Amino acid sequence: PINTPVQIVLEVNADKLLLVQASCMGIICRVEPKNPFANKELTTEERIVLVAERQANLEAEQNHGTPTKNGLIKLRQAYEKAGNSFRAAETLELQTELYPSPDNYGKIAVLYWNSGNEEKAIEYNERAYQYNPNSSTVNFNLGHSLMRKDPQRARQLINKAYEMNPADGATMITLARMERQAGNRERAKDLEEQAYDMLLRKWKAETLASHEYSWLS
Repeated sequence: PINTPVQIVLEVNADKLLLVQASCMGIICRVEPKNPFANKELTTEERIVLVAERQANLEAEQNHGTPTKNGLIKLRQAYEKAGNSFRAAETLELQTELYPSPDNYGKIAVLYWNSGNEEKAIEYNERAYQYNPNSSTVNFNLGHSLMRKDPQRARQLINKAYEMNPADGATMITLARMERQAGNRERAKDLEEQAYDMLLRKWKAETLASHEYSWLS
């Protein structure tokens, strides 16, 4: 109706973008940029990350300043897609602090390891081991990350992982390397051949997991 008041609110956000909001008779209209702000040409991965960062910030603002679990999951996935393992690890670490889930420890460790942060990887592999010491994957991951720092304990953990799951290619190959270093060449060769045959069969059957390609090569 004529003379109905309309309130206009203008705000400059952290991205230095001007946001405009109009409200009238309980109806709110917002004008928001569809594309992330940047002062350079963006790759597809960089654009995905900026969109995810912006969405995570918006969700946190609406959640009284605390990042939402969904926002952090999407942000971590965006960092992974962009090849930024370190930021992905930090994001999953924050998610686990805010929304506790010990099942995330192993994933955090892998992301830190992929980023070259060996100490943080060991820290989270240790947490995963304390939470689930009877997992072959957990024993392998911790053992593999300790190969340079504590070879003796690493061998114990890798052997334990092999006992639990003797059909895991990564475990067989890692154990073979240890056997070769110890002078057990025949044992090492036998383990390598078993691992190769098994991984090759999976590759031909198109059931090879993404992390197993590097072990096969």
